[in-house]
Amino acid sequence: MNLTVKRKSYFRIGLYALMLIIALPFASGCGPGAKRNQAEDMIEKFYSAVKKQDFEKTADYFATAYFKRNSKREWIKQLTVESKKLGALKSYERTEWKLLKKLDEDKMVRTYVALQYKVQYELGSATETFTCAFLDDKHPKIWRYLFVGSDGSRYSG
Repeated sequence: MNLTVKRKSYFRIGLYALMLIIALPFASGCGPGAKRNQAEDMIEKFYSAVKKQDFEKTADYFATAYFKRNSKREWIKQLTVESKKLGALKSYERTEWKLLKKLDEDKMVRTYVALQYKVQYELGSATETFTCAFLDDKHPKIWRYLFVGSDGSRYSG
């Protein structure tokens, strides 16, 4: 076999291997779209609990670190106040999303998905932004939350 033909064969094999390595995370459900889908599924459950006014249940979707910054009792109180002011949840639609990778305080690279929703309540509307962290690389938890009401009210944590 000619040396040039051998080189071309090795180059092709190497190229195919590289393409496989690059495509594998997307094929196995580990790509950006899969992370977004997992985060959206969790937010669906969050809004389902809000719709039922089960504010205690909404806390299950937050990372433990969130409640180190804001107490669980304060969170439930805030949701109760906003619910009385805005009325029942009518609809929500994702308007934007971003995949983020950040180095955390433990020097570990974490994956985050930021999701922004346009939310319609009975008596007003809001923009709600969730930053979801993949702390165990499998199940997202809400790491940060920002509520901006159409009346200018704001809540973040």
